[in-house]
Amino acid sequence: MKYADKILYLYQNLANNLNTYPRELTPILQMYWACLRGYLISGQLIFQAHIPEASAIISRSAEAVASARKMSVNPEKIEEWIKAEKDTSQPFRRILGKLFPEEDRLVYPDIFNIYELMSEYGRHPSFKSSIFFSGFGRMQTDNQVVFTYCDFEDELNLKRCINYYIHAYLKFLSVFREVFKKYLSREWQKEYEEVEAEYDTYRETLRSAFQGG
Repeated sequence: MKYADKILYLYQNLANNLNTYPRELTPILQMYWACLRGYLISGQLIFQAHIPEASAIISRSAEAVASARKMSVNPEKIEEWIKAEKDTSQPFRRILGKLFPEEDRLVYPDIFNIYELMSEYGRHPSFKSSIFFSGFGRMQTDNQVVFTYCDFEDELNLKRCINYYIHAYLKFLSVFREVFKKYLSREWQKEYEEVEAEYDTYRETLRSAFQGG
């Protein structure tokens, strides 16, 4: 998990490497903080093999990333959104527009696809999300379903979930890098570039494990 620790280091040190960040853009920082919390908590849940719960948090992190992006390109609308009546229908979309616009290549399709997949497995009570709770493959009779607190007992699939988790949060970090680029120190950006360049090497370390499955 050394590579995951490097990503965590970047998340934890991003805010400390912002220079003269405008106070009126604080809501964007809140989206970054929500994503950092998501990285920590979803990682814990994955290692406990609670995959739907981890997926739900990753999905919300994708929303936070997209929200930060929308606010960064429409800073003049942030105050209006904050003051909007919360009982009105979809105040964010009404004021700032579609969360994952197809024309914004920074969030579409990559961040949108992460959001869609993680929502399907983590936020909707569908068969795909609840299948983790039941051991259909271990059923001995037609009238017995085995439920479990551990979503799977397969190390290979656990590694795949960890890999996707790292992939998702590295993608999220790439968006925050662009959102904060004007204010980020060159030192932090260089560290990010080094970690991003190592991603292909990290994936290669998992190839033999995946092929072994």
